[in-house]
Amino acid sequence: MRSCNCNDGYIMQMQNFSVNDGDGIRTTIFLYGCPLHCIWCCNPENAYCPGMGMSSQDSLTNIMPEIRADHQTEAAGDGRGIMPHTEAAQEMHHMTLDEVDKKISRQALFYRGNGGGITFSGGEATVQQGFLRAMVNRFYDKGYDLSLETCGAFSFDEVKDILQKMSRIFMDLKLFDDRLHRLFTGVSNAVILKNIRRTAALQVPVVVRIPVIVGVNAFEENIEATCAFLEDVQESCSAGSSMADGQESGPADISLEFLPYHRYGMDKYTKLGIPDPDARYEMLREQAGIRWENSQAEQQMESRPGSGALQGMKDVGSFPGGFSFAQRMEIPSEKLLERYREIADAHHIRTVSFH
Repeated sequence: MRSCNCNDGYIMQMQNFSVNDGDGIRTTIFLYGCPLHCIWCCNPENAYCPGMGMSSQDSLTNIMPEIRADHQTEAAGDGRGIMPHTEAAQEMHHMTLDEVDKKISRQALFYRGNGGGITFSGGEATVQQGFLRAMVNRFYDKGYDLSLETCGAFSFDEVKDILQKMSRIFMDLKLFDDRLHRLFTGVSNAVILKNIRRTAALQVPVVVRIPVIVGVNAFEENIEATCAFLEDVQESCSAGSSMADGQESGPADISLEFLPYHRYGMDKYTKLGIPDPDARYEMLREQAGIRWENSQAEQQMESRPGSGALQGMKDVGSFPGGFSFAQRMEIPSEKLLERYREIADAHHIRTVSFH
């Protein structure tokens, strides 16, 4: 059985001529594996294994499960047997550092003169920490511009050396409220918030990304809380204060990018034989005690004078103010995004767009 050492690992795709993942023309390397299980994920092959539901996320230092020729795997860290779907296995490519280097060298010409380079993404690139470090060290020594896209759920001390070699770091913050973050991603955001603060203190440009989804995080209280947090991080770094662990901070370069929700990758759920985002959203809504009225009841309510729009849901008392489930997850309007940019501006947070 082949193991993941520092000089080899698992990659879903190497996407050339990428223009949305940093400056200039880039090659984005999508590494396999992710500790989050966002219900809207467009790359579910990163986390799902039929029969188990999800791959192991017991430790953020776990490496991508090893793979045999017959696609039989064993989840790293806990010894449980998992058989991934053939479609998912076909998305994985075992590659050595030299093989990746050879492919990158063929693209180097396109990076010149436009600030381009390499972006490490996923999944979550830091899951395969050893392989990521080997690639970063080699390409950094060759003078390539490097960026990282991360969900923020990593051990900062273990990957600090990697972060310091980046020209820019894109870090997701799906939801500010921890309860909602757990509900929609399966994990707490406590480590993510701490890592945003500590990464910003490294004085590496950080772009915090919010995937804006109506019915999940598209409500003003979430955006307001997020912007207030980023403003505090910015002010703390500018003041030169120390982190709790003694890490010295410096002026931070923080910006915010709002990414409208999209429905790409829905066909993957069918191929994997697992519930799609709409079905999973419905299950969460039901688990939270939300029940939409049937169409007959809606018609009766709407026919009553002065009834107004039917909300069709019970009050969610355990969730933060401003949040409510929608009928399904939806794409935000440009007007809504503009309002969120105004909130960011009020908190002195610069908004950017790489899309």
